[in-house]
Amino acid sequence: MDKKPGVGKPREREGVRYYPIYYRFNGKKVINTSVKAESEVDAYRQLKIRIADFHSTPQATGNIVASLETVREALRRDVAGDFSNKKDSNYLVENTFTRLFIDFPKKHYPNLSSCGNLPVGFFRRYKSYFCEELNRTAGLRGEIIRIKSLMSRIKHLGYCTAQDVEQIREIPTPEGVARPLPKVSDAQIIKLLDYIKKDRVDYYRPIKFMAMVGRRVKETCSITMRDVEGGLDNPLVIRTKPLTAKNKKALPPPIYLDDPELKLLIKSAMANNRTDWLFPTRHGKKMTANYIWKYLDDLMERNVIGIRVTSHTFRKLFLTEANRGGLNKDSMAMANIKNVAVMMKHYVESTPEGQANLLAKMRGDNV
Repeated sequence: MDKKPGVGKPREREGVRYYPIYYRFNGKKVINTSVKAESEVDAYRQLKIRIADFHSTPQATGNIVASLETVREALRRDVAGDFSNKKDSNYLVENTFTRLFIDFPKKHYPNLSSCGNLPVGFFRRYKSYFCEELNRTAGLRGEIIRIKSLMSRIKHLGYCTAQDVEQIREIPTPEGVARPLPKVSDAQIIKLLDYIKKDRVDYYRPIKFMAMVGRRVKETCSITMRDVEGGLDNPLVIRTKPLTAKNKKALPPPIYLDDPELKLLIKSAMANNRTDWLFPTRHGKKMTANYIWKYLDDLMERNVIGIRVTSHTFRKLFLTEANRGGLNKDSMAMANIKNVAVMMKHYVESTPEGQANLLAKMRGDNV
């Protein structure tokens, strides 16, 4: 049985009166501090506020000892509306949660029954388990990012403590490894796009769009018919929306359709299109990044050009070419990239052609 909250005798320091306050819950002293108060009544008032705050925490509500299955169900409901792609939410809840709280504890923490009050060193040991026993060192960065997101959600749902989250925050996220730009020529890209156009026109349109303007695949798939100003007869500009609520204040720059080829592409995408999406599938559903990724992987197996090309390759090629021609705000706006340093580190590649052009300019040749 909990003891009644208490206020001790005041002490004065430099003319200021401090009252010690304390409160026990399930036999543990959960509040034990001093507060600045004008009177004992004021000290009791502050204590009651702190007690109310405490009883809203997982430790007091009992959620901290909830079963793993209860937490999993709560996570499923929580992530349901936060992801544009169901695969992202399923991976976070089903795959990452299962590895972290089901498979890993079976081997190393068989008595673990909840996500709260995790043993000290739990995540460090999981890191070793992921790299050594699962042999997935290459995916460690993504796994750490997902676990940090997962634990943050679990904390907000009231199923773990701040100390549990602090454990994973202490583990640094590994640096990303930039993949070099594949050695693919303009002729090979043209050959690939021509093949896609004959094979699947519903994939050709979004892929051609990414190749022309450098937008990310998820941004491209999310463009709606309402985003195109001017309509089918004379499309003028595409005004897209941010993909996540986190960036809702930072609207992506508009894409002005001054290029005849780009305008023709948008017209063909809008013609006889009765869906809400600018680039739907041939079945009239929303095109997704997963569909495009799988299709490009399938083209690799068909050995169309003999080089693996991803959706991100088109973005890197666009920005590398833009940098070669003189990087400016227009190319950054078209590709929707805001940070020059990030772009130079992750997107722009040095190429033999670019270096040759630079040397020619230094010599004063006409390039």
